Amino acid sequence: MTTPVPAELVRGLYAGIRTNPPFKTILMQLAHAVASDACAIVIERRLRDRPGAVFSGHAPDSRRIAYSSVFGEDPFADLTLNRAVTMREHLGAERFACSSFMAQFMLDQGLQNVLGIDVCEPGGHRIRLRASRRLGDPDFGPDEKSLFEALAPHLAEAAGLFLHLDSVEAEQNLYATALNRLAFGAVVVDRQGTVLRITEKAQQILRQHDMLIAVDGGWRLAMAGRQRGGLAEAIRRHATPDHAGDPAWPILVQTETGEMLNLIVRNAEINARLDHPLEGAALITISDAGSTDAPSPRTLAMLYGLTPCESRLAALLGQGLDLDTASERLGIAKNTAKAHLRMIFAKTRVTRQSSLVRLVLRSVDELLPRPADHAAPPATTPAQWRDSWPHHHHA
Repeated sequence: MTTPVPAELVRGLYAGIRTNPPFKTILMQLAHAVASDACAIVIERRLRDRPGAVFSGHAPDSRRIAYSSVFGEDPFADLTLNRAVTMREHLGAERFACSSFMAQFMLDQGLQNVLGIDVCEPGGHRIRLRASRRLGDPDFGPDEKSLFEALAPHLAEAAGLFLHLDSVEAEQNLYATALNRLAFGAVVVDRQGTVLRITEKAQQILRQHDMLIAVDGGWRLAMAGRQRGGLAEAIRRHATPDHAGDPAWPILVQTETGEMLNLIVRNAEINARLDHPLEGAALITISDAGSTDAPSPRTLAMLYGLTPCESRLAALLGQGLDLDTASERLGIAKNTAKAHLRMIFAKTRVTRQSSLVRLVLRSVDELLPRPADHAAPPATTPAQWRDSWPHHHHA
């Protein structure tokens, strides 16, 4: 007969996925349930020189550090999956008493008996659950083993979710780092302009031009005023789930100081697994028209095959400068600038300067991945990325 798992342990296990540090509360609850000194979850790396991660309840940091140093020598490993066993049973009485691990770690930490169970999360990674008791305490018995075995399928699922969320967070951080290195910012907002996500560059530009309003611990775009009506309209349209396929909407917005910002608004799919998204959001890319880095002449040259002179002129025109000012800034005659402009028109297949401005603004959007780009599975499989999973601990 299967031992029922207390509901609070099941809830705590899944809740532990998102706590910081992960699983701390559930491990303390479990230690109390099996009358142990401490419980720990160990995520194995394929290279067993050190653990992928060690999560413990109230075990001291010194124990975690000491265990990591002898992790490769731990004989209480490779247990039969989903079957709880004590360290004494696994090693046999003689090996248990004479093992170097017992001498170097267990006795030094004042520990004697250990109960363990190994599970495999859906991605194929082995997870260890361990409970320890102090010297002089009795060994673990059938009741504690039954509880571990009943908890095993929940541990496997929770660990799988944790690893999945960890990889998603790492991917998001990678994208955020890449965006912050570019000359433009990016911000995701809802229909009301409430900021859902924002890069450092976008926050810097918007705060500089007083376009962020602090609201309830977050931010909202300042869209009031005649000059910003088009922005509000673009956000309302593109933050509607049914407009996911609409083309990007380039906008020039004048700030309170009279400066111009280049914005491109398009739909951001934030419910990728749903046939019909529950809510909508808009992705806005932002570049400061006063910045010589936005848009990048190099980017325009790569996208449209422009020469260096042509790409610099196109970038200045895209920032809202007229031909006279752009030619003066480049140090060339107006007739030379007109000749460059004719070549730009030919290569970009536009015929008016206003169309060129919209094209240049849209060029920043070409750098961003489309939702469809994320539909294909990554080239690296879960088993491959776990081989290089970072070594970190949580006390």
